[in-house]
Amino acid sequence: MKEHPPVEKPLMTFEPHASVVKMDFSPSAKFGFEGQMFLAASGDFAPATALEQKRAGYWVKRIDVATGKAEPFFELKKSAMGEGDTAYTVTAGPKRPDDALYVVDIGAVAFTTSGVGPAPRAFPGSGVVWRISRSMAAK
Repeated sequence: MKEHPPVEKPLMTFEPHASVVKMDFSPSAKFGFEGQMFLAASGDFAPATALEQKRAGYWVKRIDVATGKAEPFFELKKSAMGEGDTAYTVTAGPKRPDDALYVVDIGAVAFTTSGVGPAPRAFPGSGVVWRISRSMAAK
């Protein structure tokens, strides 16, 4: 382009390989956070996304779009990751959230070697749908 427009500064950035996959907005005051954005990060997919095994993502964040402030809303505790590449397959907590408010956690995934590179292998029974609702005590 001869006259390239200025590049906009991003609203926010996240750690490499966090895999932000879905977003939604809270539509009502009944749930709370009306008009705020929820972002779901399904975690790293190493070794498919990187050779190093660095855990990233595994959370849902609430974003105030007016201020750009991000708050943890739902996340995997670091202690629940366990040791090694696949230890987290038997731990509790969100593994790969894929939506917000009703959070679809596709469960544990490991990568095996194949003729075309790393191939994902899901662990049956490790996924769950989390229903997140406002409690009466939080009002």
